[in-house]
Amino acid sequence: MRRNLFVIVSLAVVLCAASAFAAGETATGALTISGTLAGSITLTIGGGNAGATTGGTIALGTVTKYGSYTPPTGFTRSNTNTSPYRVGGGTFTVTVNQANVDTPTNGYALAASIGSASGTGVTWTLGVSSTDTPVSSSVNLSDGASHDIFTSSTNKGSYGTASTETLNIDITDAAAPATVNPLTRTITFTATAN
Repeated sequence: MRRNLFVIVSLAVVLCAASAFAAGETATGALTISGTLAGSITLTIGGGNAGATTGGTIALGTVTKYGSYTPPTGFTRSNTNTSPYRVGGGTFTVTVNQANVDTPTNGYALAASIGSASGTGVTWTLGVSSTDTPVSSSVNLSDGASHDIFTSSTNKGSYGTASTETLNIDITDAAAPATVNPLTRTITFTATAN
């Protein structure tokens, strides 16, 4: 029995010594993560009968009042018996979406510009249709200045709601190719969170 007691005591001493080594020293470290959340918005051009897309092109081709002319998809040539005649009717949509905007219910303001005046005898207009209330149902862009479609007040745009834009280009008989060509403009839309 003594021998058993000796073995048990010896085993207990060995186990205690092993656990003392296993307990060892410990260390900890901490990592702090910091950042700032910012709201963001995105603007997408697409849809409609003109097949327009963000960064896309609508090729008008060589526009003539008389003779053979094939307007781009979604457009027509009209009023050829009067001056001005029109190349227009092409529609596309503009949609603004948001993430993490402080007050998304305040909507957004939207403006459009063609960047430079269009030349004598050519008028560029956007017809605007939306479930929101635009500033005007027709926006003349011909002077090259920025024009409001939606504003920060009662005429605000709602996120996720597409507004349909109809592009019309009216050309008088007196418009001289030397002063209006190239008949190329880039319509820039600028959305601003309210």
